[in-house]
Amino acid sequence: MIQKLLPKHRREIPCIQKIASSKSFTRVSGGIYFSWQLLYWKFALIDCCEKIESGQRTTSFSFLLNNQRGIIGRSLSAISPQSHIATFMGGQLVHMVFTELLAVYLLYDSAFWSGVFLKLGIFGVSVWNGGGYYIEVFGRKFERELEALRKKLV
Repeated sequence: MIQKLLPKHRREIPCIQKIASSKSFTRVSGGIYFSWQLLYWKFALIDCCEKIESGQRTTSFSFLLNNQRGIIGRSLSAISPQSHIATFMGGQLVHMVFTELLAVYLLYDSAFWSGVFLKLGIFGVSVWNGGGYYIEVFGRKFERELEALRKKLV
């Protein structure tokens, strides 16, 4: 991130001084998110309503609403069906604002916290995903070997 180089390179690279502040990024990404949310609402709840209700199409809203094991499905099932859409979209807005503010005010301006996030956060997620992949692949292989052994013994 070039922002971390400002004190050292301010005189060598004068154009760095013209970089917009991180606060303007909040407005831009918030506007983009709001536009996307309106388009999603129009597509999912107006244009394709019949296909989604009949089960021909699945959206994140319909999947999470019907997933009773997840926290979102359990939370939405506790409120009235008329409030599902507004609550879901409000929850998405709160999630976006929280993660955006965390990134802008903590990670963007701090080399330390940005490094911690990259080293622990990204590394942790990659290890989790890689571990899940190998468990799935070798678990299936082991299952096939057990099934072959079972057929051989019978």
